[in-house]
Amino acid sequence: MNNYLTLSASALLLSAQLLTTGCSSDDGDGGGTATVPATVPANATVIDASNAETLVATVSTSLSSLDQALAVEATPVIGINTALDIILPRIKNSSKDSGIDLATGVAFNDSGACAVDGTYSFTGDESDDGVIYSETVTATFVACDDGLGFVIGGTLSGTFTENNSTGDYTDNFSGSLDLTIVSGSDTITVSFTGLDFSETGNNFESTYTTTKSTFALVITVNGANQYGFLAELSAPIVESSGGESSCPESGTIKITGGNGTTAEGIYNSDGTMTINANGSFVTTATTCYS
Repeated sequence: MNNYLTLSASALLLSAQLLTTGCSSDDGDGGGTATVPATVPANATVIDASNAETLVATVSTSLSSLDQALAVEATPVIGINTALDIILPRIKNSSKDSGIDLATGVAFNDSGACAVDGTYSFTGDESDDGVIYSETVTATFVACDDGLGFVIGGTLSGTFTENNSTGDYTDNFSGSLDLTIVSGSDTITVSFTGLDFSETGNNFESTYTTTKSTFALVITVNGANQYGFLAELSAPIVESSGGESSCPESGTIKITGGNGTTAEGIYNSDGTMTINANGSFVTTATTCYS
């Protein structure tokens, strides 16, 4: 069974390797400016027992791992972490390659043209004493095309810290983001609004606690809405055992669609996931979709 959403038009295949070059999938940045809260999009997808698991699978997979951003005949397995994986290399490369001394902390302001078309700008403060790296940043992209197969738009603000000695990190991010891909005669746009993400964890041990992961997702093909819903957490996602194949021990993802319909994905401690639709049990998924 295909547990991911399907589009009515083919989408361009983009590999995780392409999107995550120079950045681990744990990296994120934290809420600097106020973000308009995410709401259920207009013409949102109506959720029932037939699509609840599909929606949960798509959203939950994107919380902790990136298998692919856009797959042929599949809606992106894409969430906030995927968005950060696309944006963060640009932010880090801009500041770290500038030749400035980060040991005592500096303010930075960088803007310019993207490789093919569009513009970018980064402003913030950054420090790196060789052990603790921290940054507060606002990144803005206007139709930014770096020749990687997608065009980026939106503004993200955040803060993050990383301890290179212990592996501990904290991530917070907020804002909006849209990715546009042209495949043949099809133009596919994935838009996130009201992004609000908070996580602490350890990169060495692959453990994390995601306390907030909220966004409204809308996917259009050739200007026509294909899917739309609000995703959020009603209980933090906790992964304390580590390892790439580990499942979170607890947490609840809530998805709200059209007409007040909902889906829930509840992580169980045995590696399974309970799927509910509109408050009623649908199935116990043997895959935890982490």
